Amino acid sequence: MVDLEIILKSILPERKRSIADLRIKGKQISELVNGRFLDPGEKIFFRDVSFPAEQIPGGEGQDNISFPEILIKYCGLDRNIDISDLLFIDTETTGLAGGTGTFAFMIGTGHFEPETFTVHQYFLTDLSAESLLIGYLEKEIGNFRGFVSFNGKSYDIPLLQTRFIINHSDFRLSSLDHIDLLHLSRRIWGSKLESCSLQNLEKFVLRENRDHSQDIPANMIPQVYFHYLDNGDATEIIPILYHNRYDIVSMVSLLKKITAILENPAQEIASEVAELSRIAKLYEDCREDITAQNLYEAVLTERSEHSFSRKRLSFLYKKNGQIDKACECWQQAVTEDELYACEELAKFEEHVKMNIAKALEWTLKGIEILNKSCFLDHKKLMELTNRRDRLSGKLNRNG
Repeated sequence: MVDLEIILKSILPERKRSIADLRIKGKQISELVNGRFLDPGEKIFFRDVSFPAEQIPGGEGQDNISFPEILIKYCGLDRNIDISDLLFIDTETTGLAGGTGTFAFMIGTGHFEPETFTVHQYFLTDLSAESLLIGYLEKEIGNFRGFVSFNGKSYDIPLLQTRFIINHSDFRLSSLDHIDLLHLSRRIWGSKLESCSLQNLEKFVLRENRDHSQDIPANMIPQVYFHYLDNGDATEIIPILYHNRYDIVSMVSLLKKITAILENPAQEIASEVAELSRIAKLYEDCREDITAQNLYEAVLTERSEHSFSRKRLSFLYKKNGQIDKACECWQQAVTEDELYACEELAKFEEHVKMNIAKALEWTLKGIEILNKSCFLDHKKLMELTNRRDRLSGKLNRNG
């Protein structure tokens, strides 16, 4: 069989300039920023930047980052893990959707040392050198016990795991501990912020603003990299390096903020009722009932009409056998036409007090509330109607 390359050479015009030639015309990444190439072919550029840990906004360094019990439980961390055991990680990729065709062309990592915080950035000048990059990254990750990321559980780590597999590495990234700050941020600020993007959290939670004259919007990053692959000019890569590095440092500040809040939520955000109630729900979901109960009570002390906290608190009271306190919550909720409270009071009167007439009264109140609502829940209406008929029949038989 005739070699395909020979055929193509015979029918295509000779290329005047190779990609390598084009890149000579552009500015090399090594000319624009400090760093070095890790390989003789100059396909993996590496930056190593260290600075005093106390310079990171939000605290005095790594000494003030300790992991409260609730964070350990929520994230499933090893109880003996320390901040120095964790690698902050962020990727810049050739696409935002992920998948096997998406490459991580820039990988940023950060870690604490005794007096400093160090950021490493790996940049692929040529996608053909991906296997080399994976080797260097695997070696670095192997020195740590876990990750800190922002949406890394859903995006960065699965994407990197795919690239590891494609490059014949059996390193299992998912086996390491992982603190995903996006998940925690949504739990705390999800009801307050329109978006829990990292930049939104920087602005409204951390009160920090990155220099947008040096930055680049995340959705533009893939096309800028492909443009670089075409012309070899690294000028437009500099804002991506800034973006990646700033993301990593912001994650440190955000982790400091979250750990401080979870350590003492009532003190850190006492006046932020919405946030305090969501932290209480986090404790409740992790079966830390006493702390959750205390936090819900703190919310209601600050704002007695906070219906979400009152509802959750009533269920905790019921669960823990404090039925009188639960009934107080339900009685208050009924005055605000809360349907669940009618149902709970009906069940209490029927099964605890054995007062069928009162149970029927609360059921009828529930039907009244439901019929007044803007969106009629037919399933719930049928449920209440069946209860009404059952209670009426029982009352008639007993009468």
